[in-house]
Parts: sequence; structure tokens; C-alpha cells
Amino acid sequence: MREILFKAKRLDNGEWVEGSLIDLDIDSGYCYIVPPYKKASTLPISFLITDGMKLVDPETLCQFTGLCDKNGKKIWENDIVLITENVYSTVKFGLYHEAGKSERTHQGFYLESMDKYYYREELGYWAKESVVVGNIFDNKELLQEGSDE
Repeated sequence: MREILFKAKRLDNGEWVEGSLIDLDIDSGYCYIVPPYKKASTLPISFLITDGMKLVDPETLCQFTGLCDKNGKKIWENDIVLITENVYSTVKFGLYHEAGKSERTHQGFYLESMDKYYYREELGYWAKESVVVGNIFDNKELLQEGSDE
């Protein structure tokens, strides 16, 4: 079973924090990251507040894919990975079609790229071949065509 983790930027200082996601009021747009607990949703709120509950920007929320790159670094949703020399892709979650396949649609983590270099979009296929080089929030310049790392 894969580890369910999230990360996001803290609202108070902009630093990344990772752990378990706590969404107390979905309509308010507020969510929190707490140190990873297997059953965080069943803990009393007073315990969570005193044990490092951090208010985060929901726009920067990223889920851990359960996979690591060829250097052993965790791959997160919205990461930018280097597939081969000068071929960057963004890790996404949702529905996708396999290039060159029938009309079958898959749901999960996949790679999105401007040049469609690869014939398989499934992240699991590329994970051990790629290197995490940044994310879409901190490293937008990597997504520009002709970008040099």
C-alpha cells in the first residue's frame, strides 16, 4: 500500500511542509498539513493543533505519487521531471489517454509535456528513468520551451 502524503506551501512563510492533509471546512478554502499520522482524521482537534498543524495554501497542494525518481527522491503531483536531456514533463493526476492506444482512458498520475516525446504517459513507466528538478510553483522557467537547466 502506498504512503498517502501531501505537501503544500505554508501561508505564514511560504515554506513547503509535508504530512497528512486536514481539511476542516472545504467551503472556506482553508486546509492544514500535520505531521504524518496514519489515522489523522480520527485524532482530537486539540492534539492536532498542539502537534504542528500548519495552515497551507490550497492552490499549492500536491499529493505524493508513491514513486521515487532514479535518485530516490519522492515524486509529487505538480513536480517537474527531466525525462531525457532537455525533455521536461509535469506530473499530473486525473484522466489521460495513452498515446497510440485505443480510446481507453486511465485515471492516475501521468506525465504532461509540451513536446509529447514519450509514447507512454503513465508515470509508473518513467519514474525510475526520470529526475525531479523542481515544481510548477517554484520553477516555472523549466516549462518554457528551449529552457536550459
